[in-house]
Amino acid sequence: MATFTGGTQYRGYTLRLDVSESSYSTANNTSTVSWSLYIVNGSSRFNANFHYSVTIDGSTRATYNGNVNTTDVGYNQAHLLTSGSYTVTHNSDGAKTVYCSAECSGGGSYGPGTGSCGGNLTLTKIPRAASINSFNGNDIDGNFVVGYTKYVSGWNCYLRLSIQGGAQIDRFLYNTSGETFRLSDAAKDIIYNAVENNDTVNISAVIETWNGSTKVGESSALTNTCTINRNVWVNINGEWKRGIPHVNINGVWKKGIPYIKINGEWKKAI
Repeated sequence: MATFTGGTQYRGYTLRLDVSESSYSTANNTSTVSWSLYIVNGSSRFNANFHYSVTIDGSTRATYNGNVNTTDVGYNQAHLLTSGSYTVTHNSDGAKTVYCSAECSGGGSYGPGTGSCGGNLTLTKIPRAASINSFNGNDIDGNFVVGYTKYVSGWNCYLRLSIQGGAQIDRFLYNTSGETFRLSDAAKDIIYNAVENNDTVNISAVIETWNGSTKVGESSALTNTCTINRNVWVNINGEWKRGIPHVNINGVWKKGIPYIKINGEWKKAI
């Protein structure tokens, strides 16, 4: 909660505005701001025509012109003028600071005259895009798992995979955190052609969050160094092809020699 106070023109009154964030909605990217406006008696009290207003985030939320009687409380005591709440929409990144203010005037011969108060209330930063927690897997022919935290159950999460240099190798719907997946042949084709002379490749994982057709945001990237098993691939006319990695000898599978058959002739793989 924040309290903003300001002195008045006459007799030591204080205008006080209490504001707080009473709740927020992750799905709607909004917060509810509650406020209470008081006039604090000084050395006098009044029962006369009085004006006040409250503005939250540029919107006038309360205004009054009429009789106010502060004799129901003692000297130096607070008299409640008005209270209420207002729903504020956050910025696209989930952050929001609202300026809250109040002003008053009048009160007759014993009243405060003019006065004002105000200040900034910083609201909770609402999580928008899912946050990535883990990325497991270190062999491009093996299993991979990505763990993440989704903040809105109805939004979709897509997993985007890229390699060193930024080339995207795959992107697919990934709505279940911790679900096992394997790289597609197309993804591995990109890897083999992009890093022909390396035995490892850096693969980065990013979770994109979408609300329907609107991209809410994306997570930071986690990167793993993954092994490339080149024994089962060869480059034919600039294109990587999968070789035969194993053979069956007398009912037992054995790791084969890295050769493939090209136009009827066996060639040693790279």
